[in-house]
Amino acid sequence: MEQKTVGWKKTLLKARTKRIRPGLDDKALTSWNAMMIKAYAEAYVAINEDRYLKSAITTAEFIAQNLTVSNGELLHSYKDNVAKIDGFLEDYALLAEAYLALYQVCGDEKWLNSARSLVDISIQNFKDPKSAMFFFVSAKSESLVAQSIEKDDNVIPSSNGVMASNMHSLSFFTGNTAYAEQAEEMLQHMQNDLTRYPEGYTQWGQLLLKLTYPSYEVAVAGKGSAEKLLAFRRNKYYPNVLWAFADKENGVDLLQERWMKDVTYIYVCQNQSCQMPVEEVERALDLITYD
Repeated sequence: MEQKTVGWKKTLLKARTKRIRPGLDDKALTSWNAMMIKAYAEAYVAINEDRYLKSAITTAEFIAQNLTVSNGELLHSYKDNVAKIDGFLEDYALLAEAYLALYQVCGDEKWLNSARSLVDISIQNFKDPKSAMFFFVSAKSESLVAQSIEKDDNVIPSSNGVMASNMHSLSFFTGNTAYAEQAEEMLQHMQNDLTRYPEGYTQWGQLLLKLTYPSYEVAVAGKGSAEKLLAFRRNKYYPNVLWAFADKENGVDLLQERWMKDVTYIYVCQNQSCQMPVEEVERALDLITYD
């Protein structure tokens, strides 16, 4: 029977070689790779595998170099060393989210600045002038018969929902409350849809949870800050927390005036109002409660 099976497979393979091979979709998309960057960054924290962080950074650098033009705008697709098609809102939203995740893991301020740049470009090129929402296609791209506003989750999360969450996070990292105000206005726009069919709007539901339940900002400043923050994050999963660290002074609002030369402090804050800093991770852990 085994010999017969081998013969059948050879016969079928010979017949298959006479057919036209199906097309191979081997292009790289900015939005899909952005989701992978975020996944790698989160996997690095959870599993403690350095190769995940290296993959996240390598992919982010590739997009920054090959799918980002000189004015900071994005292209959507890359294949055979050619990048083309103006970026859609999903590219900007998901890549900004990925850059924010990467910043919170590696502490490199350039990723935070890149995320902010993408959000600002989106506000300039995608925002609906009649509402707080964003169109899917940039106003600078070729005109369509009708613009669409993507609000619900599909095979990937809602681009407007992701962008709203990005702005909510950026308001804490940058101190710019205008981001938070627009994010909340967008969420208000979605209240009826979210109430009627929450399963279709989980991205918006996550933002609602951030605004409804306790959320925190954790900043670690000083020598060895990266190690302390990772020890904090790997203790257990903490929802609704933004993370920042630095071993020297920098321009991140969440870290302003918190760096000291000879001591490493952990600041646990809510709405930018911080409790007294502590040096031990164990003591900082007790400052986050969800009761």
